[in-house]
Amino acid sequence: MEPDPKKQRTDEEGAARWHAVPVLADHLVGNEVPTQPAYAAPILDKRATARLIAAMCRLYPLEGLQHLKRVRGTLDASKAHALEILLCLTRDLPANHKEPVRLADVIPDDGSFAEYAALGLPFGVLVPQSPPLTRPQFEFASRCWPCSFHEHKRLSLLLSGEPFNDADKRRMEVHMGRALQAARAGLARGTRPVGAAVADSRTGEVVAVAHDCARLSGPLHHAVMVAVDLVARGQGGGAYSYDEYPDCVCIGAEPYLCTNLDVFVTHEPCVMCAMALVHSRVQRVFYGTPSPDGALGSAYKLHANDNLNHRFEVFRGVMEEECRQLSSEIS
Repeated sequence: MEPDPKKQRTDEEGAARWHAVPVLADHLVGNEVPTQPAYAAPILDKRATARLIAAMCRLYPLEGLQHLKRVRGTLDASKAHALEILLCLTRDLPANHKEPVRLADVIPDDGSFAEYAALGLPFGVLVPQSPPLTRPQFEFASRCWPCSFHEHKRLSLLLSGEPFNDADKRRMEVHMGRALQAARAGLARGTRPVGAAVADSRTGEVVAVAHDCARLSGPLHHAVMVAVDLVARGQGGGAYSYDEYPDCVCIGAEPYLCTNLDVFVTHEPCVMCAMALVHSRVQRVFYGTPSPDGALGSAYKLHANDNLNHRFEVFRGVMEEECRQLSSEIS
């Protein structure tokens, strides 16, 4: 969700010109939720509502749809009935059922259903197929059929357009500034101008700084890969030595790997780097400028893949203009 232009701060106010925009999973960005067809019916006798709910839950338990409420108020004030009950999903009926559906097609008319007479003629409705995850999704879902909603405060903050205050952004500028400085140092050595800085989210202290070394020491040594390896080195591990590159340095780290650490990188990470961030248990990633084949928002969203054993927050646009100018040197 793009930030509200009215909230953008100006240079005259001495504040940042950029916004850290959250890169969210696709199913969190849209304001709609998928729906599926179902059948409901008027409740002709309100006194039978509780018994109808219990009976319908036994007959059609709607497994996996616990977010749906069984009863709603009628949407048409001109109707004689005040309440309507969700009977079943369309898929619960035989594939060859005919329209319009009769009550006997849904509920056996053999005397076994005690409240049969308390129901009117069934009618088709659309119900939310999955629980709403954001307030806009909840508002959309509720227009289809009432459902429960437990607001995720952190997600609501991310969607607000201003998840960070001025002090946060000043710290982010310092960290991205270190990444930019490293990137320029890498460019001076003849490699791609991409830099990364790793910072402790609890203390704000920078743990490691790195630039791209792919053209210097090996094709796998992208800036993020170097930064992660430097953190590992600071914990007594690491696979490589970067002593000949004084701008690639580990200042200090605590186990385990990148837990509680934020990564600031001038250019959107590729798939290899994104997976390295997953495996290193990084907490958050902030990048400046996107890449057409980037794995954290552009071509893929690996950080939001439910099949991976770790997920982290991603934000784009930090000092975007400065990072874009530097990225123009990438070839």
